[in-house]
Amino acid sequence: SALANLSWEMRGEEIRNLVDIGQLVELPEHPIVDAIYNEGDNFTGVTLRELTQKYLDLVGEAFWIKVRNQDGMPTEFLPVPPHWVDDTPSTEKPYFALNIPNSTIARYPEKVMPEDMIWFYHPNPYNPYLRGVGMGRTLSDELETDEYAAKFLKTFFYNQARPDYLISSENLTKEDTERLERRWLDKLRGMYRGFSPFFSNRKLDVNRLTADYGHLQMLDLRNHERDTCLQVYGAQPEIFGITEASNRATSEVAEYLFSRWVIVPRAEFLRAVLQQKLVPDYDRRIILHFESPIMQDKEHILKVATIAPWCLELDEWRSMMDLMPLPDGKGRGVFCKPLNYEFFSIDDARRKLEAWRLDYNTQRPHSSLADRTPSEFARQWQPEADGRRILNL
Repeated sequence: SALANLSWEMRGEEIRNLVDIGQLVELPEHPIVDAIYNEGDNFTGVTLRELTQKYLDLVGEAFWIKVRNQDGMPTEFLPVPPHWVDDTPSTEKPYFALNIPNSTIARYPEKVMPEDMIWFYHPNPYNPYLRGVGMGRTLSDELETDEYAAKFLKTFFYNQARPDYLISSENLTKEDTERLERRWLDKLRGMYRGFSPFFSNRKLDVNRLTADYGHLQMLDLRNHERDTCLQVYGAQPEIFGITEASNRATSEVAEYLFSRWVIVPRAEFLRAVLQQKLVPDYDRRIILHFESPIMQDKEHILKVATIAPWCLELDEWRSMMDLMPLPDGKGRGVFCKPLNYEFFSIDDARRKLEAWRLDYNTQRPHSSLADRTPSEFARQWQPEADGRRILNL
């Protein structure tokens, strides 16, 4: 339907409006929900979605085989690694051809018809009619460079074993060399013996072997490759504990940016594919939607609410304080109205009070005055010579 094809923000607002007027009903329990969150023999619903997203981020496509019940309704899904799929449907072969490496996986067929397979894929810009492509492939050089840098550093520390000093002398026997080593170590080893002189009765050649720590610049290279990968995926460094260049403001906004620009687009992509490929197996009237993973900015909401506090119900204020609504609906429809919110200036107050005075005295009849206005009642008083007034009834 047109509603299912709206953007995430517009669809969420439209769904809330239709639910309020009774044209849509939320389905907390439904076979399609059970299938998506079903704990199968090998994978839970969480594991299935996590595995699917990894495939999409790395190679740009993922596959689910629909496991149907006797009524033909999907009740479970089998994930298929993309490298198991040899061919996708074509005019010559209108089916998915699988190449299962382990023959003991009996549940996976060799051929799957298109109506029994859900194919998630990001089209290849070079040829969108071929297999999908993921950002992991575009980062293959960066990922391999980081892997080789890690192996290089490991080799440097593991294989570059050597002493700091090389001490030698002519005409030393093996026993003399071992005795000299013990004496050297006994006299100079330890923090409190460092920088002490050593005396010998023969010539010794002492050569210091300096280490070339320029190899350790690989750490900067690895950090650069890491930052490149994070930027390509749009992930904030603070999400992964990288806080060298962070402060409180960037740390607080990191989760919002990660949810808004990383989680929501991926969740919307999965929803759109399932809406097209899975919903028709149950009921075309179903509209899939997901709750917003974006955390609300409570400070911003509070700042806006304090500008017009009378616009929020009492239960809404309690919700902002993480309190439960008042029992029996006592907090619904109750607004906090300040006594001074009617007047915006002294002149505005004078105008409104004068209008109220005129209305009260000349337009509103009073039962205590025989249903007459105060001005009508005042006109019935007649002045006397001595200054007294007589009321004519």
